[in-house]
Amino acid sequence: TIGAEGLGMEHGRELLLADGDAACVEAVLATLGDPQASAERARVAADYVRARLTWSRLSERLARVWREVSGLG
Repeated sequence: TIGAEGLGMEHGRELLLADGDAACVEAVLATLGDPQASAERARVAADYVRARLTWSRLSERLARVWREVSGLG
């Protein structure tokens, strides 16, 4: 789950989170075992990325952080 921190995505909605070997195997099997749910999760994740993680949105966030930490914001 640490690899998804800060993304704002939800387990089961945009992605499957798995900590450890057993959980990873379970997530892979769930993905392979339900292609419709996997396709829907992929669609929702792609929509999320297109809406929130564009270069312009990310650069705005980064500029805001730089201004805040530099005392200029």
